[in-house]
Amino acid sequence: EKSACNIEGYAELLFNMGEANINNDDIDEAIKSFESALATYEVVLGKAHVSTSIPLEKLGSCLIRERRHKEAMVLLEQALDIRTKHGRHQDLPSAEIYFNMGIIHCETGKLNRAIDCYEEAIKIKTNELGKENIQVA
Repeated sequence: EKSACNIEGYAELLFNMGEANINNDDIDEAIKSFESALATYEVVLGKAHVSTSIPLEKLGSCLIRERRHKEAMVLLEQALDIRTKHGRHQDLPSAEIYFNMGIIHCETGKLNRAIDCYEEAIKIKTNELGKENIQVA
């Protein structure tokens, strides 16, 4: 059990490194960190664990920045599927997934789908945070 905790902590460290790389606009390194975090979470927790959806979303977000839309959409759909199976498809991480899907649809000319995704993201954020929250405005 102790080694599993250490490995999960290592996965969190890798994830945080990915976040730091995004903040430094080093998308290639961010992708490597998120891929490593995802692989580690999958080994410790299993591929279907809800925690794996977070690095999947972050990877998708990085791939959007590199205009790798098809790959990004696959990861985002996978993340949303995992969250849905755990009954977590109406929470803030899911709103972020919908928002990123909206970006992909917008950038690929599927404007109606983009609007649907953005509206779902706003609905979730409003339900979770309230109408007056700055993240909803």
